[in-house]
Amino acid sequence: MDNSKLISVIIPVYNIKGFLRRCIHSVINQSYTNLEIILVDDGSTDGSEKICDSFSRKDLRIRVIHKKNGGLSSARNAAINVSNGAYLFFLDGDDFIDRNCLQNLYENLLFFNTDMSVCSYYYYTKQKVKKFGTQSIKTILTQEEAINIIGRGREFTASAWGKLYKKELFYNLRYPNNKLCEDQFVMYDILLRCHSVYFNSDPLYFYTIRENSIMNSKSAIQMSDVIDAARRNYNLINDSFPNLKYISVYRVVEAYLEVINRMNNSDMYNFHNNKIMKQCQKFLFLNRNYIFMDRENMYFFIQKIYCFFILLNPKMFIRIHNLYKKIRGG
Repeated sequence: MDNSKLISVIIPVYNIKGFLRRCIHSVINQSYTNLEIILVDDGSTDGSEKICDSFSRKDLRIRVIHKKNGGLSSARNAAINVSNGAYLFFLDGDDFIDRNCLQNLYENLLFFNTDMSVCSYYYYTKQKVKKFGTQSIKTILTQEEAINIIGRGREFTASAWGKLYKKELFYNLRYPNNKLCEDQFVMYDILLRCHSVYFNSDPLYFYTIRENSIMNSKSAIQMSDVIDAARRNYNLINDSFPNLKYISVYRVVEAYLEVINRMNNSDMYNFHNNKIMKQCQKFLFLNRNYIFMDRENMYFFIQKIYCFFILLNPKMFIRIHNLYKKIRGG
């Protein structure tokens, strides 16, 4: 069988019964039909596993992997290991895609002869649909340009989903197990393997916002993986493109702020969080020129304010920040 045009669509599934049918229907109804659809049941207990099996009996393109719960990385890796397509596309089981998503990504990748093809996305809730990004962009990006735009995080991000990859980019590369923000640990490695990337800002992916999602339910301590990934990518970017240090610094600063923003007043006396705060202070001080002079217009005003007060008095910052969240009802 010639799999040179085959796209392997990888869908991790864990207790998302209420969303799964919508997700699968959006794939089986794609205008591009040369698909291998891999549903990875990661130990579901809510009936999602039965939905996977039901769909596999109706569409021969669907194959199901049932495995013990191991997390998102484990599920993706299991599918990558058995995939037959020349191309990979990741779709979270609570999300869904436009009918022409895969056709668009595939045609752009082939026509412009790139290693990865990227689309934009919508934030999707029951109440509203909002496009991510503000610009209209259709362009080929070099390695350096792709790292720049993804590092800024304003038009597309380091998420695994919403991108069509040549499978060869994952040679000897897998998502790390037992890590949050696993995408962040891999995306910059992938970009450094790409000769070029095509980006079309048309939103073709629907990213579902759920209050009980993995990321929204984690504490500051649990979220420290975000910092580990950013510090790792800081070294990768600086080694390959020293002129992009403002990007690598920004990613680390944003990671620290993400974690610190989740700290409660009581967290200030936790040894682990105290250590994070001291590391953050040191990093902010060493890179203060990148942050406060901000020649590349990387930082929002509120981010600079946060950085200033963390440098000045981190415990006071957390108290004020939590009071502010309480007033806003956050």
